[in-house]
Amino acid sequence: MNTITPTASLPELSFELREDRYSRQRLIVSWDQEKVAQARILVAGAGALGNEVLKNLALIGVGHILIIDFDRVEVSNLSRSVLFREDDVGQPKAVTAAKALQRLNPDICVTAIDGDLECDLGLGRIREFDLALGCLDSIHARWLLNRACRHAGRPWINAGISASVGEVCTYVPEFGPCYECGMTQQMWQQIHQRRSCMLLPRKLPSRTIPTTSVIASLTAALQVNEALKWIHGEQHLSAGEMLLLSLNPYTLSSFNTAAKLDCLAHEIYSPTISVDAMPTEISVAELLARVSDATALQLDFDVLESWLCPNCGEEPVGRRLSAELGKQLLCLQCKSERTPRLIHEINSSDWLAGQSLAAIGVPARAILRVLTSSGTQYVELTR
Repeated sequence: MNTITPTASLPELSFELREDRYSRQRLIVSWDQEKVAQARILVAGAGALGNEVLKNLALIGVGHILIIDFDRVEVSNLSRSVLFREDDVGQPKAVTAAKALQRLNPDICVTAIDGDLECDLGLGRIREFDLALGCLDSIHARWLLNRACRHAGRPWINAGISASVGEVCTYVPEFGPCYECGMTQQMWQQIHQRRSCMLLPRKLPSRTIPTTSVIASLTAALQVNEALKWIHGEQHLSAGEMLLLSLNPYTLSSFNTAAKLDCLAHEIYSPTISVDAMPTEISVAELLARVSDATALQLDFDVLESWLCPNCGEEPVGRRLSAELGKQLLCLQCKSERTPRLIHEINSSDWLAGQSLAAIGVPARAILRVLTSSGTQYVELTR
């Protein structure tokens, strides 16, 4: 039998290296596990694609992960979602995924928001993270995340899948195009249809997208790899460059979208005033009083100030427009169709000024636009 005697020049692997959870990653040239451990990543969506993304982030040791999703685990998720089990059916996806990740890697910190991007994620919360990953299944949700990240001044990486195609695209604030810049007329029609559905007696059925765990896994790998590049101060994709992966036939291609100079999503909300309060603790009038020469609070969403019935008159509401409120389009008394009065600006003389910010739909850690006689001020709720 031939034997090989190691030479003195070959270093011995230490016990620490053999036993370290991340030892194989540390062997990669230019890999910095400390940067990975310090990274903070927001993941929007915990479906098939989100499961694969979250699994990868946890395994490589990303230090802090925040998951947001309002959906519940369904039986159909089990064939495409590595973090869910049969006993999880009916449970919140975000919370269930967070618990699974914590079991997968106890070294990391995972938090969850069982809520909606539009109503439950303040811009201040987004600013706590280095990067956001979009694992969403609707144009409307991607549009919302794009605006939120752009306003918060944080980059985000979008990904989407179908039966045999995956796409990944990086968007960077203050540089290059955003998701909204590349939206087609058909995509805008879907946005308007989604928002108009809020004022219909019933919501339109959601569209089911056929897909498998295979395309979800491949697309998630590309998305997380691009996130790793960001963590290490690099990037493969330029801002606005979309990478397309196809399984039938096998192709990998990319193309660039152009930035629109007049895109309404490009405003960055840079807070100059901090208010140590939760939305439940401060009214609109009290907020305006804290800003010099404030004239109005300008919201990024519509508030249903009142319903106007042709027979019964006006009924005050004062809540953020939602699908649930839309179900009340018909008058409860005479069943006639009512006219909604929608507003997105509130001044100190409006009756809504006496309402708390939470009552009109402002989430915790929000950054708010306050109009003043000299321009716009941005106010951040720090709790």
